[in-house]
Amino acid sequence: MKSRLWFSERTDVPSQSPWVGAHRLRHGIWPRTPSHEEISYIADVKEHLASYQECKIGLLDLDDATIWEKSRAVSQQVDLYLWNSISTIDGPPTMVHDLAFETPVPGAYDVIVIGYRLWQAMPGITEVARTALAPRGAILAPSAANISSPSFAMESAQSTSHLFVWRRSRINLLMVAPGLVAGGADRALIDLINGLDSSRFTLYLATTEPQSNTWIKHVLGRVAEYWDIGAMGSDHLMRQKMLQHVVMAKQVDQMYIMHSQIGFDILPWLKANTQVKTIAQFHLEEPGGGWIHYALSRYQNLIDQIVVISHDLKQQLVSKYYVEPHKISVVYLGLTVPESPTPPPLPAPSGEIRILYPARLDPQKAPRRVVDIAQMLQLQQINALIDVVGSGSLESELRHRIGRARLESKVVLHGAEEPAKMRHWYQKSHAIMLTSDYEGLPLVILESMAEGRPAIAPDLGATREVITSETGFLISEPSDIKAYVHAIDQLAHNPHLVETLGAAAHRRVQQQFDPGDTLKKYQEIFLHLSTSGRPPVMI
Repeated sequence: MKSRLWFSERTDVPSQSPWVGAHRLRHGIWPRTPSHEEISYIADVKEHLASYQECKIGLLDLDDATIWEKSRAVSQQVDLYLWNSISTIDGPPTMVHDLAFETPVPGAYDVIVIGYRLWQAMPGITEVARTALAPRGAILAPSAANISSPSFAMESAQSTSHLFVWRRSRINLLMVAPGLVAGGADRALIDLINGLDSSRFTLYLATTEPQSNTWIKHVLGRVAEYWDIGAMGSDHLMRQKMLQHVVMAKQVDQMYIMHSQIGFDILPWLKANTQVKTIAQFHLEEPGGGWIHYALSRYQNLIDQIVVISHDLKQQLVSKYYVEPHKISVVYLGLTVPESPTPPPLPAPSGEIRILYPARLDPQKAPRRVVDIAQMLQLQQINALIDVVGSGSLESELRHRIGRARLESKVVLHGAEEPAKMRHWYQKSHAIMLTSDYEGLPLVILESMAEGRPAIAPDLGATREVITSETGFLISEPSDIKAYVHAIDQLAHNPHLVETLGAAAHRRVQQQFDPGDTLKKYQEIFLHLSTSGRPPVMI
């Protein structure tokens, strides 16, 4: 007898079901006596499922008539084959549970076939199978035959059953980052998490470094689950194991890694044991290469897609690390831009100009230069106030330097600020200034430009892609204190220049950094890589 296979539409899928696009596969059931028809059946199933990209099939055969020759033949048709004689009533459900959660790779198999005799002999296994396998989907192959009937073999041969092929509608997407603290990269991740279409993605978040994640509150209502793996301490191997557990427990389809060493270091295990697609996101190349060098020099072939925030950074990856251009997607940071720029504040009675310095106080941002700039402004009698909004490892040192130079009235430290409150600071300032040693494309520059404020910043990374002589001031050498002072002096003595540059800056970001475009591009990347085309299937 030859198995017959064809598709027909199923129409009774519950509207609230997480599985959509259901089809019904009708087929003949092979005879009770072991034969090569069973092998042919498995081959036919795999052939019909081949149109769904990659597909792994596992067979759990608990039929006591299984013989070694059949086992060997069947095992050549599937990716995983387990068989055992039905000896106890408790054995098979346990095996089903183990196959779903523990043996040998949880979550890796799209198709699991459970021997039809077991289905009829043990009705209780139905609930076990549905509980253990239904979230992922499985082939559960019941027979319409009555196992107690003397003519069981004939009835099995002539009966039919229905095989439902269900395609999962949502992608399980795991975001992995060192943490969520004050910073442009973390702000961008928060915006991405909050902006992705919840009907297409189930989002999970894992932070991997031991630190206080002060901004985690901005995403807790959006992610399905959050793991603070960094809270486990400094044991690198333990944190890797925990992240591996998360991948398996949540049946992750894709993993998005932003500057996380733990995330990168599990890639060899991930690719050897799962079909999870990986996306690495980079904001900038740090001195010595930083995370870009770490990830690409070790794991480039294990990363399915790379996302960068500028064409400048893409060119660096192509030229320095020989990454194939088609593997790199440029996705600009997105931000909401007001319809019109906010008018700059009126000059103070003293003629003082306000410069905003919104940055982490750490070595990358080089905040010591702020004191040097303020000293030169005072020497040249340029009336300027610098508002420092940020915190970090150099805060105490910076406070000491300000006091020693007696600049407390000219450089004011305000501490870190919540993202939602930054707009207030942009609006009360005449311009924004950064003094970093290295950068990608600072989000604070884009946000200030969106409010109609010109920027003064070093010519680093992709900064030149937004700051020009029409929108602000590019400083050729980050340590050139005179260049910063000269730019501030021009703004202080020409109030109309603040408004002219600010209007041009607003137009620039309005045209180039639409948040809708950013989310659309990210979703296209995730959907393109989606493994949901490999059908989880269920009877």
